[in-house]
Amino acid sequence: MSNPNQVVVSQVSDVTTVEITTQGPQGPTGPTGATGPQGATGPQGATGAQGPQGVDGGISDGDKGDIVVSNSGATFTIDSGVVTSAKITDDTIVNADINSSAAIARTKLANVDVVDDSSPQLGGDLQSNGNDIDFADNDKAIFGTGSDLELYHDGSHSYLKNTTNYTYYQSTQHHFTNYAQNEVHAKFIENGAVELYYDATKRFETHASGNTFYGSLYALDGSKIELGHSGDLQIYHDGTNSVLKNTTGSLYINATSSEVGVKIIPDGAVELYFDNSLKLTTTSTGATVTGDVIATGTVAGASTSSVPALKAKGDGSSQDGYIQLNCSQNSHGIKLKSPPHSAAASYTFTLPVDIQNAKYLTTDANGNTSWGTPADSTKMPLAGGTFTGSVTFEDAINENVYAITDGNAALDPDNGMIQTWTLGANRTASDSLTAGQSMLLVVTAGSYTLTFPTITWAGGSAPTLATSKPTAIELWKIGSTLYGANVGDLG
Repeated sequence: MSNPNQVVVSQVSDVTTVEITTQGPQGPTGPTGATGPQGATGPQGATGAQGPQGVDGGISDGDKGDIVVSNSGATFTIDSGVVTSAKITDDTIVNADINSSAAIARTKLANVDVVDDSSPQLGGDLQSNGNDIDFADNDKAIFGTGSDLELYHDGSHSYLKNTTNYTYYQSTQHHFTNYAQNEVHAKFIENGAVELYYDATKRFETHASGNTFYGSLYALDGSKIELGHSGDLQIYHDGTNSVLKNTTGSLYINATSSEVGVKIIPDGAVELYFDNSLKLTTTSTGATVTGDVIATGTVAGASTSSVPALKAKGDGSSQDGYIQLNCSQNSHGIKLKSPPHSAAASYTFTLPVDIQNAKYLTTDANGNTSWGTPADSTKMPLAGGTFTGSVTFEDAINENVYAITDGNAALDPDNGMIQTWTLGANRTASDSLTAGQSMLLVVTAGSYTLTFPTITWAGGSAPTLATSKPTAIELWKIGSTLYGANVGDLG
């Protein structure tokens, strides 16, 4: 050192010990060190310490007042309390002057931690070294020059508070769970879904083509699901009614992506489709149906003086309107048809107020109907009767051919004037003819016989029935006598 009287502190403890080592430069005055012992009695002693030989010729051991000399003058111990802070000037002791093994108590040094220093600053990274950083309630970890981000606990709740722009959470995945980490609240997955949970059960998930709800989607009365840039389609419940509201264009209800089921046109028609084919269109006066209308119940309409409850319209070209009433199998029926267009008039046909037996329906010039009685009671009615005059037939009379059910049977012309009988065993016939009736009987006997009732036969005897051909027999009754004649074998 440049000053030979410099005090070098090599170790400081609760008992202050100062080790003083005299040093001197390796200068030309070194040889003078041999006379060092005389230096104790005069200034020359101090000069002798400049040479390395001065240690060997140092001050003698013993108590020198505030300093105790030992180790043949190699160690100087300053008594406790002698060296005060007032005797050590600033910058006199530097890091290099303190031994690396020196144990200096923190309480002996000022401003060495954040407790003593009201404005501490780090000179490098702060490492926890396996320990926690504890914050008391309402103490904050503050980030940003303007205290933009705060992290703290107020004694009841925890806060992450940002006051400037956005807060970014950056991670490949975010999982939010409860404290016990056994119940997921939410997941945010990189290049994947966002998942939301209720009581550890997934209720919502995003995916590449949209979102998936698990469970029901609830909206309070008046709250709406709005679709389109301007809320063009709205779905909601107003507290009383459920509403599907479209405000732009037409509303389509499709069976598939390309097949219309229902089309609702603003200020216009409602259209109903079957297999993408229009079947019903509402109009300003009613509805137009394309195709058949089949009702399994009653079709009721209210008529006015000018509007009918049911109208069968023509095709606008050549087909007149008509109503058809079909039988149960829809194979045939009756048609009520309009007069042709050439009639140039409309008619009203009014049915009578009751039903009367053995009467016919007649109309007046206005189309009102009533029940009429035949004018000539001597004429044969359609239900049957007696001719009292000449009858001229200008066309064929078609007979009903009646097949007798095999078994013992009655011969009755009321069943038909031509009857056939195929025997399945030996049979017996009985007489049911009345006077004036006749019939033709064709018998296929085969190997069986037929026993006739009492008959007066032309030729005197009953005919022999052929076994391989049908046999024709004519029967007629005059009074109470039944007559018969063999017409012959057929074929």
